[in-house]
Amino acid sequence: MESHSEWSKFGYLLIHIALVGTSLLLKRKVFVIFGAIGIFLYLSNEAYTHFRDSVAFSFVLSLIGIAMIFLAMQYKRNETACGDIAGATRRHRMGTYLSVKSLVDHLCRNQSHC
Repeated sequence: MESHSEWSKFGYLLIHIALVGTSLLLKRKVFVIFGAIGIFLYLSNEAYTHFRDSVAFSFVLSLIGIAMIFLAMQYKRNETACGDIAGATRRHRMGTYLSVKSLVDHLCRNQSHC
């Protein structure tokens, strides 16, 4: 992360937060892993920038790590509830697509030209 613009660094953070959200929708844990790594790198970079010459840097970095572990534990504890919410959202958005697809599949089973 060699960008000198704070907005591009913030965009980097948003991309990794979106990866975590995508993992809920797609039910792929790899997105959670890479999203968490990116978020940790962003927060570590910000901590280094603000606490570079301070004794508090090691404490801030430790707190960030502990917070990430705590959030991972909370996610794992509530994984089914988060998945249910994401699944309901996905089913709502995909409902019309699936109903049209099932209609086309039904029509194609009855006719030979599909």
